[in-house]
Amino acid sequence: DLVADSRHSFKGFAFLHDFAITPSWAVFLQNAVAFNPLPFVLGQKGAAQCLASKPGEAGQFWLVPRQPGHHAGARPLLLPAPEGFVFHHLNAFEDPATGEVVVDSIYYDDFPSIGPEVDYREIDFDSIPEGQLRRCRIDPRSGTVRSEWLEQRCCEFAMVNPAKHGLNARFAWMAVAQRERGNDPLQAIEKLDLQTGERLVWSAAPRGFVTEPVMVPRLTGDSPEDNSAEDSAAEDSPAEDSGWVLVPVWNGARCATDLVILNAADMTEQAVLELPLAIPYGLHGSWSATA
Repeated sequence: DLVADSRHSFKGFAFLHDFAITPSWAVFLQNAVAFNPLPFVLGQKGAAQCLASKPGEAGQFWLVPRQPGHHAGARPLLLPAPEGFVFHHLNAFEDPATGEVVVDSIYYDDFPSIGPEVDYREIDFDSIPEGQLRRCRIDPRSGTVRSEWLEQRCCEFAMVNPAKHGLNARFAWMAVAQRERGNDPLQAIEKLDLQTGERLVWSAAPRGFVTEPVMVPRLTGDSPEDNSAEDSAAEDSPAEDSGWVLVPVWNGARCATDLVILNAADMTEQAVLELPLAIPYGLHGSWSATA
């Protein structure tokens, strides 16, 4: 059922592929890009190839008050964003100590694009901007934004424990390149401790290529054992990193897809299911627990 409904209009072309939420805000990043639809209408290019960045311009954050929330009924706030391009956000939360809205996103120096005429075997990855995880702290009162890098390893498709969406999560799981620096295909899965910076990596290289990982949290009562790196706060409350990470992997050795199941806490391999088909190399995944 629909809980709340609000409509807002903003100037300019809005490439809004993703957004984040906190208890009080819906956070949108309006990238500084332009769109020329004519080649798409004429069948000459795909829609994404009709996008072009605006050199020298930065994007904008739109903070839209949620209903209900501490700012329900207020006007949306417009704030400057760091230069760069964002497809996906990891998460967002409100910092009670500072009053800031904290948004973690995967930033590119520029809009990454590969033309349809390029042979995938000849792609120069060094010429394509890589995604890197960046934290922006937005102060709604002063209208200022400050940022810092959380992970400069090439990464994409990051997620937190679903129970931590909109809250201050400690752990993130994401697809990363095998190399620690530079742009490459995504061949590994990283667990990042957002508090300490500690990293754990599981790799499918050299002939495995990963897609978006899905963190499946351990539910209360799933097991008397807790597979987390930390003790649970309560016996019936699994820790934030207690559960599994599911990731489809293109296995180049057998030209088919594997479903790999990892321990979300220590990233050890729990199972590899060799699927009898090749799943098209896609983007997003989800998990729904059955009754």
